[in-house]
This record gives sequence, structure tokens and C-alpha cells, in this order.
Amino acid sequence: MYMKIWKMRFDFDKYNFLTPVKRFTVDELWAFNGHSLVDTWKPREFVLAKKNGQELCDAPGFEFLILSPKAYAALEFIMGKSIEVLDVLYGGERYYGINILAVLDTLDYEKSEFETFDNSEKIMVIHKYCFRRTKELEQNHIFQIKEEGYYFVSNEFKMVVEQNHLKGFRFQLVWQSDVEEMNIKEEHKENSKDAFSYEYIADIDAEMEGELEKTIKHAEKIFHIKKILMGKLLLSKYMKLSMEY
Repeated sequence: MYMKIWKMRFDFDKYNFLTPVKRFTVDELWAFNGHSLVDTWKPREFVLAKKNGQELCDAPGFEFLILSPKAYAALEFIMGKSIEVLDVLYGGERYYGINILAVLDTLDYEKSEFETFDNSEKIMVIHKYCFRRTKELEQNHIFQIKEEGYYFVSNEFKMVVEQNHLKGFRFQLVWQSDVEEMNIKEEHKENSKDAFSYEYIADIDAEMEGELEKTIKHAEKIFHIKKILMGKLLLSKYMKLSMEY
């Protein structure tokens, strides 16, 4: 089974976001490095960053990841032990600061493409991501990597965001495993769709063929169903075929 990894970003041009009443120090921001902060964290008061009336998004954190109550309720289960929650207050309501605990050492240096700082092996920018498919990569649906501070999420995480219509999230596909296998499967699926025709009906006796043809034409006229799809449905019913469509 192949995996997809997405870089998670946020649409702060279209939506409003939050900023702390008391600014974070550089040391406080650097503390978001995979270590627990819950024992020393004190709830922070936040306010709207822009006064232009824009709608507040469901991921309104600029300095670090913050989730609205709706977003946290949807994503709590899939984030699991990859994160810890830090209390954030906005307008008297509790929002959820997210400290990522899953900082993974899973970047494949041989297959990734990146630039390093002059006279250093430290990575400056990554142009192409390739991950080693480790157990920790499969277990964490949201994570960071030790080489940089972006948020990365699984395809399952992205689907939860989309299914719950959470606002302000943007996703960029950066890596997928078993690409060759996936392409073979997709190609086979498309070829199966294209190859289906009424040639299959030739295997049915003439009487049933006539009935199928009448039913297909009737359904196509009334429901605007494509012949190919309707044919598959009818063949599956009458011949008990198992077809993927």
C-alpha cells in the first residue's frame, strides 16, 4: 500500500489569523523542537492579526500551529500521540495550540535533493523530498523533520480536513511511496474503463442482449447515465461479475 506525504501550509491571505498579545521571545519559539512544553506552558491570550473583517480560519496560528475547536475535534484522534495541546485563549474561548512531538529522522538523503550552507553539511533548503518508509513515518499522521520546521501530514490527515470542510489549510504533495506500483494500478484501472464495451454483451444470449440494450438506452435517456457505467452495473447484476469502477 502506497503512502502520500503532504506539506501543510495555511492561507493567511484569504483568512484572518491570530497573534499573541504578548510576543514570543526567540528562545520561546525555538523551544518548539519536539520536546514537551506542557509542564511549563502558561495559557496565552491571542487577538486577531488583521482588522479587515476577514473570516478567521480553522488553523489560525502564525508563530506555531493553532487549531479552532472545530478543527481540533475533527483531528484529535488522527493526531494522537504525535502532538500535545497547549491552551490558547481567543475572545474568551479556548483554542488549541499544537506542539508537534513527532520530529522524525526519516529523510532519505540519497534520493532527496537539497542545498547545504557554505562550508557546512547542514541543509539550507530541500528541493525534492524522499522519505524512508519507517515505522515511525507510518505511525505519525502529522510530524516535522529534524532538517526544517515545516509541518508534514499523511493523506489520511488531509482527507479529514477536507471531509470536515476546515478552512485555511493548504496542502502540497511532496512525496509518495511505490510510485511505480501506483502508476501500474492506475493505468490498469483506466485501461479497464476504456476497454469495456458491448463486446462483453456478445457472451450473453441474444434475448438477454436485447433486454440489456433496451434498458441501457432507457436509463441513458432518462438519467443521462453513460453507457459504459450502466453497462457495467447491468452486467454485474445479471452475470454476477465483480468489476471495479
